[in-house]
Amino acid sequence: MQSVEFSWTQAPFDWQHDCGTRMSQCTPQDTARGMFLNGMLKSIRTLAGEAVAKRCLEATGHERLVDVFNYPATLQLQFLSIAMPELLARCGSYDTAMRQLGRHAVMDFLGSTAGKMLLTLARKDPKRLVDSLPSAHKVSVNFGTQVVEWLGPKQGRVILKREFLPHAYHAGVVEVLLEARRRDQGGRAELADGAAGQRDRPHLGLRLAEALPGESCETRPVECTP
Repeated sequence: MQSVEFSWTQAPFDWQHDCGTRMSQCTPQDTARGMFLNGMLKSIRTLAGEAVAKRCLEATGHERLVDVFNYPATLQLQFLSIAMPELLARCGSYDTAMRQLGRHAVMDFLGSTAGKMLLTLARKDPKRLVDSLPSAHKVSVNFGTQVVEWLGPKQGRVILKREFLPHAYHAGVVEVLLEARRRDQGGRAELADGAAGQRDRPHLGLRLAEALPGESCETRPVECTP
């Protein structure tokens, strides 16, 4: 009897199909604040280059996005569909690209006047920074919910419902909040980011859960503790 060998390989992730599925869940009533979209554009500019960011802005039909104006939520997914080929080339994988977008977005915010104020009010407590997620979400978009649940002194989870950006994006946001700390150096707020900050990351074991409309809420780990 002749033996037959089977080779199991994982099918490549179809990010275009995923993006289209997420876009189909958006309604005309779902909006995102210009401030949030401008943050995405700035992250794309940093990670994918000026030319890609320019194409994303041109796709909106506006010369610029006003921070306090509301725009269709589909724009954030249009940005991804335009920028992802270059992001994949530079970041290596879809999850890495999305996680980096999330990290850059929140680092940009924490470097702003409002972000520095938040760091000061948090008093170096990463739990307080994570607790600010739901309120920050409400001023950025008018759809979905984010709930922070602490299961113990150093363990908790962030539950995301009806969010259109992929899980890895939010994982990047939470990672930076767990790494963020205020240093009194001339009154400036700084971030302990990347390898330089791994040594003193807070021991907060968070888990993220994501559920799109019509789907069950799945909990997945966020690798943000030593």
